[in-house]
Formats: sequence, structure tokens, C-alpha cells
Amino acid sequence: MKDMNIYTVNVRCPSCGKQSPFELHTLMDPIKDPQATRKLLSSEYFTHVCPHCHQVQPLSYSCMYHDGTKKLLVAYGDNEKDYNDMKASLTSKKKDTKLDEVLTNWLENCDVRLVKDVFSLQEKVLLSHLNLDDKIIEIARFLKMQELKASFPEMLDLYFNTDGDDYVFLVVEENGIREKVPFTKEEYESIQKEYQNKIISDQSIEIDLDWAKSIVEGR
Repeated sequence: MKDMNIYTVNVRCPSCGKQSPFELHTLMDPIKDPQATRKLLSSEYFTHVCPHCHQVQPLSYSCMYHDGTKKLLVAYGDNEKDYNDMKASLTSKKKDTKLDEVLTNWLENCDVRLVKDVFSLQEKVLLSHLNLDDKIIEIARFLKMQELKASFPEMLDLYFNTDGDDYVFLVVEENGIREKVPFTKEEYESIQKEYQNKIISDQSIEIDLDWAKSIVEGR
């Protein structure tokens, strides 16, 4: 049976100009596909390789990642309309259709997140895989950016990642990743202890830098 969450589109190569098919996976589920998490974290789902000239082209499209084992649902809106539509769907519990019933069940049983870019989608999944609380990481990112802004005045963002068994934040500037900054497990535990009472009952689905700023500054 054809998976209704997989669509084939034609993609034009920016190098040779030829078109070739590419599969869009609008629902990524490691229970259905054991390789789903790997494909997501490696960007395989978002990378088109031209079969004619082998040019690599990153692609982006709205999608969801659902892991029933980890009880995680992450929605990615690739544009403002999709983002707002997803936000409306994730904050309602309609049961008009079979799809509504499935989504409502996920909403009732999963940690739900809504993100605006592919990296944030990958990061949420990675943190779940590592059994880390994304709220703590988001607060840590905000605090680290305040700490590092004098040293890296061109810093645009910090990306969480791993370096072997260690955690790091990658300093992102306009031309790419500039530096790798350690983030220790002791730092994680310290932030967790300090902010746990503020976030324990928080039901936000948009856990991002603005959310962290509001938590840290008490707004």
C-alpha cells in the first residue's frame, strides 16, 4: 500500500538544469521506518542529489516527526502559512475525521513542539534521543549567547550538538560555524535545578529563544 505521507515531486538541478524525482516525507515515524531518525539527523530527508551531475541541493518542506516510543511530536512549518496552520492544528483537539482522531491522540500523549527551520527540527529530535530536556537547552542557549556576545559580536545563533560523549554549542555567524563551545553536564544540571520550578508546568509548544528569554527575565 502506498504511504499517503510520501509525495514525489520533480526537482530541477541548479547546476545542470535537469529535473529528477525527489520524495517528500511529510510524516517521519521511526516506528514505521527504523531509519527515520537517522535520515532526519543526517539531513537525508532534505537533500537532493542530482542523478545526472551529482550536484547536492538542500531542500526544505513542511513536515512532522512522530516517535510514539519517545512520545514526541515535532511539527515544522516551512513557511508562515504552514506554520500558522500547524499551530492551529496542534492547539485544537478536533475529532471530525480519522486524521483528527489520530492527531488528537498524539497531542494527548506526546510532548508537542512547533519549529520554524530544519535545524530546530533536528535538534529537538536529537535532544529527545539523548534524553535531554529541550527547555533546559533553550535556556542554556540564551544564557550562553549573553555570555559569549562580547567574544563573538557577529554571532547569529548557537547550535547544540555532540562532540563524542560531550555536549557543545556551535557558534553560528553569517559565513557558517565559527567556533565550538563546551557545554558540560554540570552546567545542564545547574540550569535544570535553577529553573525547574518555572518550567515544570509550562505547556508551550514553541520552545525557542524568545521563550527562553521570557523564562530567564521572568516575563
